[in-house]
Amino acid sequence: MYHWNQRTAESLPRALTFFQQAVERDPGFALFFDYSQLQAARAAFERALAINPNFATTHHWFGLLLTTTRELAAGETQLRMAHALDPASLPIQSYLAINLAHQRRWNEALLESEAVVRRAPDYTNTLVQSFTYGAMLDRGREFLPRLQRYLEVTGEDPQLADRIITSIEMPDRRPGPAAELAAIAQRHRGKSHELHQLASLLALLQAKAQTLDVLELTTDESSTMALYPYDFLRGEPRYKAILARKPTPSPALLPGDAALPHSAT
Repeated sequence: MYHWNQRTAESLPRALTFFQQAVERDPGFALFFDYSQLQAARAAFERALAINPNFATTHHWFGLLLTTTRELAAGETQLRMAHALDPASLPIQSYLAINLAHQRRWNEALLESEAVVRRAPDYTNTLVQSFTYGAMLDRGREFLPRLQRYLEVTGEDPQLADRIITSIEMPDRRPGPAAELAAIAQRHRGKSHELHQLASLLALLQAKAQTLDVLELTTDESSTMALYPYDFLRGEPRYKAILARKPTPSPALLPGDAALPHSAT
């Protein structure tokens, strides 16, 4: 569990080895629940917590479910319990930041995401988070290095970061960076977590067509698409169609639970 929660290129293969050993020892062990059936999942999480209230992963994924069903305060409670039980988990703290962002508590969200970045400087999701939350607080320039590092880690031009922040400050310059981000998304087709990150940056630019294009490329359904940062898409038929997609059992690709680039297939 420790190695799985690091979500790095080095830790995931080690986690897989340990999980395989666990399955060999106890083939009937099954603590995880099908994320595609939300009501059944809720009941299963509640039962699991009644059996073992000290299992951080149960609190984590229950908090994730509650966040995606817009029960944000309850989701925050579960995520904070998960973090208290497993403070070393990067995904737990990263998703806590996302939950706080959905509540528009930008300063708190920024504190949580920055804590993750300090521990894992190349953790792509929180690099984007920190920049985004900083931008929402009109501190985008201060967190520009986070966006530059994100672009470096994902193999893109870090100079695009400056063009993005300039276009946020000067809306008439947005078409150029929006087109660049859309082109990057095409190069990252099939990598759902990276597509979510790029869509969130496009949302900062209020680029409707490109944001929708990228969200349509994602292969997983996430109810968090109905929350921040996509409020500006409400009323768009294409956006409604995206939200109407049926969920698939791929929770590891939800925003805030992404691995480092190229860490796993």
